[in-house]
Amino acid sequence: MDTFSHGGGVNGPPDIAHHDPVRCLGSGAQGQVWLMAPRDGSPPVAAKFVGPPGAPESGSSNGEPPRHNESYITQEWRLLTHFRHEHLIPLRQLVRDARGGQVLLMEHAAGGSLAQIVRERGPLSVGEAVTVLTPMGQVLAFLHGRGAVHGDVSPGNILLSAAGKPFLADFGFARMLGQEAQKVSGTPGFYSPGDMERSDASDVYALASVGWFLLTGRPAPPTRERLPMGTFVPEVPAELVAALEAGLLDDAFQRPSAAAFAQAVFRSAKAVPVALGNAVHPSVLPELMTRHEIHGKADRKRAKVFSFGWFRRKVRPSWRSAARGARPGSGMGMMWESRLGTVRRSRTKRVWVNGMLAIASVAVLGGALLTVSTLRGATRVESEPNDAGAVKLTTDARYSMEWAVGLPSEIMKGLKDQDPVKALQALAWTRSYALSNADEELLARINAPGSATLAADSVIVESLKEQGHSLSGLDIRISEASTDSLESLRSGGDSGSASDPATIAVRATITTSAFAELDGSGALVHRQAEEQLQQLKIIMTRVAERWAITEILDGG
Repeated sequence: MDTFSHGGGVNGPPDIAHHDPVRCLGSGAQGQVWLMAPRDGSPPVAAKFVGPPGAPESGSSNGEPPRHNESYITQEWRLLTHFRHEHLIPLRQLVRDARGGQVLLMEHAAGGSLAQIVRERGPLSVGEAVTVLTPMGQVLAFLHGRGAVHGDVSPGNILLSAAGKPFLADFGFARMLGQEAQKVSGTPGFYSPGDMERSDASDVYALASVGWFLLTGRPAPPTRERLPMGTFVPEVPAELVAALEAGLLDDAFQRPSAAAFAQAVFRSAKAVPVALGNAVHPSVLPELMTRHEIHGKADRKRAKVFSFGWFRRKVRPSWRSAARGARPGSGMGMMWESRLGTVRRSRTKRVWVNGMLAIASVAVLGGALLTVSTLRGATRVESEPNDAGAVKLTTDARYSMEWAVGLPSEIMKGLKDQDPVKALQALAWTRSYALSNADEELLARINAPGSATLAADSVIVESLKEQGHSLSGLDIRISEASTDSLESLRSGGDSGSASDPATIAVRATITTSAFAELDGSGALVHRQAEEQLQQLKIIMTRVAERWAITEILDGG
């Protein structure tokens, strides 16, 4: 986020425990970014928050509603924890400030944003532009190959480290595969008004416009008003001009993929480090490795180390091509079906898998949707205990909440809530996050030990890991929840009483978002395109003084 992309005043820093504010790094319509110094002496971090500290989270600046009632901060946190790439801004933690507002802590990119650099020192050279555009094309290809769209690629959202390494940041407008498509929007001048929705093609247009901005100091004008690049930068190679013009085509389907764009830019000219000396805050100058312009043979050799160390010629296939290659009838359910056909004892596993997926409201089996009504009573079937791969927890570890420190603070608070309805909200969110990241330890924390749901989740995670697959866009939400009286399940022991039961049932409407299953290369295996709603009864039990899921039944 940068003042280049949005207007807005500075309302003051967030009040974060154990951190002191240093200075404001950027301010805009979505919020602010402040440099914060940890009191333990560790490196400073960039703290991003929406609106004035403590203000309620809102939708986008063009009036769109929040995505699944999540803030844009939470959306950005989910994407950055789901994907890892050397040119995605490193994430530290999601916390709440003293006023209750969510704050995203990220690595401080001391070189600043491209908007700041161009504003302070003027346009970049051709070689410097190649240094930035190539890795940005690569990271977009990485995201597109996994069904994610950034949605607001702009000079204010591309940051540089003190060494001049570029990072893509600000994922508040991002969309993951399975989430509903949004109308195209973003920073003026860096999206095509003719695009119908945010897509990989709209990201490519934005990056090409960033390239135009880096070389000329202004965004690319509309096609009919755009003069040839050589009018402004006579020394620009024809190959680079061709790459930028292809990315700026009005027809989204004619634009190159992000991977092809990155390769074309890389071949067009030699990359050189971005000179930052005249463009950064004075306090950053001692950290810089690219303080001066490049002159002479020694500096050219140094430039080679900088450039080629970050660039990769091999990139993931684009989402478009991956989607075309998706096989009908494949997916998570297909894995269970194949096991049933070869190993008889897997029938019990199938029952647990279907019981697990009931809370996700949908199971895919050979391409057909299985709702919980077809699984009535399935979770009551006994199975042989299977401790393979189970996460073992000591008594002390069960009571500790250190495992939840990395989760959003509101989720951590919900997991500890003694109200089973509020706890279920947090459990459902954590479960979708854990399944998306194949996190066995998280699943072991939110499901009761030895429960049907833990067995089901373990099978899912094991199978995802075995196949090298992952889930994208999965979001489980709870609504219209109320508790049932379960006199027969109440316990008067140490963990419960008649007035404070150890086991309880919660009837709720479970909404599962559209989601996708991807293989190891990011290719689409199966996509559940529509939301699913079901009425379920969730049996919960007290484990280590908090609620955990035990069993899922038909709520009808």
